[in-house]
Amino acid sequence: MLFLWGVVVALTVSVAIVKEFVDKKALPKRVRWAWTALIVAVASAAGIVNVMRAEASGKAMAAVAANIAFRTCTQEQRAALNSGIAGYSAPSTPVRVISVSGDRESTSFGGELADAIKAAGWPTTEENLPFTRATYGLEIHFEGLVENPVESMDSDVTNCPLCHSLAKALEHAGYRAKVFMWPRLNVGMPPDPTIELIVGYKPPEKP
Repeated sequence: MLFLWGVVVALTVSVAIVKEFVDKKALPKRVRWAWTALIVAVASAAGIVNVMRAEASGKAMAAVAANIAFRTCTQEQRAALNSGIAGYSAPSTPVRVISVSGDRESTSFGGELADAIKAAGWPTTEENLPFTRATYGLEIHFEGLVENPVESMDSDVTNCPLCHSLAKALEHAGYRAKVFMWPRLNVGMPPDPTIELIVGYKPPEKP
């Protein structure tokens, strides 16, 4: 494509310039041919550079648009989430879907996920809270006997089976969510059984 564009630009520009500057009988024939070849080469290079700049600009604009666009939960993803959750009993308390306060994208996506999970048979509540740390993507939290947050791997599924079930259902729908055991809010009390789905900031698109 670049080659053809360069040829077209070169021929168009060179014809006009050659008629104006090169078609002089006073110049030797070899000089006229050399001058024409130089004009064609310069015009071709300019055409190719312009096309490459346009392509780079188009890619940059597409990347910006992708970063601005809100995350959504399509009908297909809702169906996949439903089928992923359907085989598990609902938790004893509603899933807390927590989005970032002041971030419209996180709030919108959190609402869609809450609706999808609720439609799949698990009760949910929605909350919009300020985050003390920059969280991107999705995280699933549950309370445990730890002093600091610890990622709960698939090998630790017994710590919170429904947390990992939700993570797998989200993955089935195309969303990746890490599971974390979180310190108890009320020390001295048994861990709260409530599952929290943290809807963080939208991760930046990879170039």
